[in-house]
Amino acid sequence: METMVDHSRKFWINRKVLVTGHTGFKGTWMSIMLTELGADVCGYSLPLEPGCFYEKAGVTAIRHKEGNISDYVALSKVIIDFQPEIIIHLASHSSLDGCNEKPDYILKTNIDGVINVLEISRKVESVKCVLIVTSDKCYRNIESIIPYTEEAELGGADPYSVSKVCQELISQCYRSFSFENGKGNVSVATARASNVIGIGDYNLTRLVPYLLEQFRKEERAVLRNPKAVRPWQYVLDVVWGYLLLSQKLYENSGKENELSGAYNFGPGADGFKNVETLVGCMAKFFPNAAYEFIGETKTAETQVLKLDSSKAGRMLGWKTKYDLEDMLYEITDFVRKEKQSVSIKELSRRLVHRYFDKLCQDAD
Repeated sequence: METMVDHSRKFWINRKVLVTGHTGFKGTWMSIMLTELGADVCGYSLPLEPGCFYEKAGVTAIRHKEGNISDYVALSKVIIDFQPEIIIHLASHSSLDGCNEKPDYILKTNIDGVINVLEISRKVESVKCVLIVTSDKCYRNIESIIPYTEEAELGGADPYSVSKVCQELISQCYRSFSFENGKGNVSVATARASNVIGIGDYNLTRLVPYLLEQFRKEERAVLRNPKAVRPWQYVLDVVWGYLLLSQKLYENSGKENELSGAYNFGPGADGFKNVETLVGCMAKFFPNAAYEFIGETKTAETQVLKLDSSKAGRMLGWKTKYDLEDMLYEITDFVRKEKQSVSIKELSRRLVHRYFDKLCQDAD
């Protein structure tokens, strides 16, 4: 009897997929996972930054196209030339960083990017589904201990959060007025996740990359907000969720598609931990780890943020495979092997295949 994993593996072979933002943290893992599944992938992103994870991981088996997501003409040429069946849109400004310095850039990039992707998809016959990756920051946070479902109220105050709300509303607009009433064979969904952790995130303003940097150098980590609860989740769990959703959207395109809409991708109950717990857990894997908490951050951040991912479980059969300790072990084990001169390219493929094996074991 064919399992869901077997079916997915067959589905992605030679499937034409465009990934925007394919050289970023999640985009690199998406690129690796898709190529290991046998998909025909084209990526569109800004020029590579020297020393980025995409470059270190040796992702060479895809078409790499460079351009700004706000450039309609450049993006349109890539999509028309490649004729993708599936578009996964990851390209955006991806954090609160820069909200004070460049709010116009954040808003323009994130809003124009979604409009461009959906508008071009409306005109290209090959496209059957579009997945827009947004963020849990699209929710109006009321500091509730009850996890947010996809029906929770949207809202934001800072440029990043507002841009994510706009991405959701724009996607809903195109879904309702262009795709369902016009070109009805395109399915559109949005994916909301946050605090995704794993190897390849080099943004030192984020907690896990900063801890890895300090612990690896055996220097003290200086931290704030020990009691802030976040939905820590493993990058491969999240990327696999995006792929499952894209597959289901494609398989139901051209129908009255109840699968279109918004999806949360959050951790299991174990993943909702405060900062202090995560730091203590990671420190266990570094013999000389040292850290201290010195108070609260000046950046306006929520203290409690929980997602209800039951819809993804019900509609897609998705669930996380790694608890917090497991994912932190994999991250730190990767760092140790990298220090032993094992290539990052080899290590990243090992992680992906280990994840596929875990999916198969859980399906048995």
